[in-house]
Amino acid sequence: MKSHNRPFLYVWKTLAAVFPHVVCHPERVEGEHFVTNLVFFASNRPIKGFRQPTEREIDDTSLREMAFRYLRERPLIHVEKEFKDQLFPELAPITDRDNMLAHEQTYSAERHWYNMNNIIPVDAWSVY
Repeated sequence: MKSHNRPFLYVWKTLAAVFPHVVCHPERVEGEHFVTNLVFFASNRPIKGFRQPTEREIDDTSLREMAFRYLRERPLIHVEKEFKDQLFPELAPITDRDNMLAHEQTYSAERHWYNMNNIIPVDAWSVY
């Protein structure tokens, strides 16, 4: 198994242990084939897509409007359908007692936190 797939599968397995419906929303740089971020959504009911946001949810912020539009326009990944041959039954869900994700991603998470807090100005986060 490729090491970059393991965190994705640990998160999915953990959510799927609690919720019957789990989808993943990939974020990509326009024109690129690789995924830059994954956002999971889990529910007791089937997840088919995203509704049009209300004006209050957008709150006159163009960045929020863009994010909501992006969610509606991009396809969701139904992990159990699209990756059924790669779900690695030997991987267990994450628990407080057995958290392999922390072991595998500590360095990456620290670098991500550093970049997000030092490259992007704090004022930009308050707008989002």
